[in-house]
Amino acid sequence: MPERGLVVSDFWAKNLAVLAGNQPDLIPRLEAVAAYKVETSDQGHAVLRVRGTTLHSPADPAREAARWLDRVRAELTGGVTRVVVFGLGLGWHLEALLGAVEDETEVHVFEPDPAVARTALEVRDLRAVITGARLHLDLESVPTPAQILVHQPSARLHPDAKQALADRPAGPIVTGSSGDAFKILVVLPVWGGSLPVGRAAVRALAALGHEVETIDASQADYFHGFIRRSLLQEAETDPAAAALINFFAEFVILRCREFRPDLVLALAQAPLSPQALRRLRDLGFASAMWFVENHRVMPYYAQVAGAYDHFFVIQPEPFLSHLRDLGANPLYLPLAADPEVHRPIKLGPGETAEYGADVAFLGEGYPNRRRFFAHLLDHDLKIWGTGWDPETPLGGRVQRGGARIKTDELVKIYNATRVNLNLHSAVDVGGVDPEGDFVNPRTFEIAACGGFQLVDRRTLLTEFFEPDREIAVFRDLAELRAKLDHYLAHPEERRRLAEAGRQRVLAEHTYGHRMERMLATIFPDRFRAAPRAAPDPETEAVLRAGGFDPARERDLAAVARVIQEGEGRPSAAEAHILLLGELGRRGGP
Repeated sequence: MPERGLVVSDFWAKNLAVLAGNQPDLIPRLEAVAAYKVETSDQGHAVLRVRGTTLHSPADPAREAARWLDRVRAELTGGVTRVVVFGLGLGWHLEALLGAVEDETEVHVFEPDPAVARTALEVRDLRAVITGARLHLDLESVPTPAQILVHQPSARLHPDAKQALADRPAGPIVTGSSGDAFKILVVLPVWGGSLPVGRAAVRALAALGHEVETIDASQADYFHGFIRRSLLQEAETDPAAAALINFFAEFVILRCREFRPDLVLALAQAPLSPQALRRLRDLGFASAMWFVENHRVMPYYAQVAGAYDHFFVIQPEPFLSHLRDLGANPLYLPLAADPEVHRPIKLGPGETAEYGADVAFLGEGYPNRRRFFAHLLDHDLKIWGTGWDPETPLGGRVQRGGARIKTDELVKIYNATRVNLNLHSAVDVGGVDPEGDFVNPRTFEIAACGGFQLVDRRTLLTEFFEPDREIAVFRDLAELRAKLDHYLAHPEERRRLAEAGRQRVLAEHTYGHRMERMLATIFPDRFRAAPRAAPDPETEAVLRAGGFDPARERDLAAVARVIQEGEGRPSAAEAHILLLGELGRRGGP
């Protein structure tokens, strides 16, 4: 629809009159294609959506264009003489750019879809853009060399054309936000264990170069807690809880209409009802949930799974088949660690005394943990976390009265403890769950901190770590006690396993790895993962000689040990591996 003050025919005629004066050869190409159908936003702006991608913010495209310009402004200084913008869209970002560049700077715009250009000239007055920038509909006519500024929605529609522009022999410098970047709105839960997972996912997405906005529902924890603790009957508190959820759902929808995300990503227990998700789908927004909980303990998934476009879970079959029967689109995505948070740190004597122990566990007091750990009272044992009964003998080992532990203190505990216990939660068993089919975040977090852990054997554990090489495991109480005694008496073995586990996490099990996998699954045609560099031939030979697989080996400590046990002077490749292993052991240079 036209903007205020002109009709469509006036836009087209006036824009064509300017184009006839400087690029008349383009007019037959534009007249030969039909324009896309456009919508009108509540603010009166033309909205162009192509194959589900909205090319500009319907709420405030001028402000969005200003933000785009801010991201590339640094590249427009220092003697830039020619700029090529990939993607015309409806021209908002071009107007912002032309108002900022020097007069002597050439500005070109490459639009690979002539129908987009036809639409833009029909619905907006772009005479200033046509005068200040030269429009190209074919790659061959775009001049080189030049700095390339990427209009993200256009690049998401045409990733191959964007790459072809960047890969030309003249080699222009690609600048601004990557065309592979996405706009993602992350909806965090009000409370619960998925809250830190969600925050880690936000950091990982931002570090990968995506534009991320967060709706942090945990700000309503006070009100949610008040409702939860109420002495009234559940039927009386339900309306208040529903009102709280509906408020956040309306806020999410409102923010989507302005931010125009490519994806709405919700964490487990995020306040989005099936009704709200259907509205998001009707508005053209893709949605996904990462259900980072045990489905046997949290059965509410059944009410929401089918409402999401994508439903990521931490448990594989037969749970995936069950979800498909519910009409969901399930995908397996395990948990991970955040290396920015979970890392080796140096502790002072006071911190070591406060947070350290021979043996410690941090987590909620599930029944199996209370029964299991009651048999370890003959050890120097500390318990951290909520849900522990203070009236039992084990309650005397609970620190700070069972208060919640902050993340920065969690890292100190994992670093200070000689043996971190990691017993997965279970309600119906007294110890190790024989059907345990997921790996909790604690497994990856302790390893990323460089802490030593004893974890109960899980069916999926070997997918992530090699038992007794990268992580220590136990099957029952007797094996746990035996291994406790062994590893407490052998600190060097603890250090070696802990370092091997840390290297494995850094190589394969960070939230960055998980977010890349998620986006590649949701957007297979638009996502480009960076290829993993292969080792050079000499290094590959060293790895194979030591019995390692060069395609997946990331345990520098193990490789270094094999080299150290060899005879003669190390080769250049062997010396390089030894250096990397030493830097990893120390936590960096």
